[in-house]
Amino acid sequence: MLTTVLAERGGALLPALQPMFPDQQPLDRTWINSWRDPDVVEWVETTDRKKVIIARLWTDICVA
Repeated sequence: MLTTVLAERGGALLPALQPMFPDQQPLDRTWINSWRDPDVVEWVETTDRKKVIIARLWTDICVA
């Protein structure tokens, strides 16, 4: 899952990442903390996975 935070205000996806995932459209979140965004939580729950790998550009903020 690709996400952005308020893309229209400068939180857009890095241009180099989109070609790596051509079939995915980034989900534009309104919360910096992903777990507060209902769409992110719903997506994770629908995967039915026990473990999820999370990578962020700024992990001190975005993985809070």
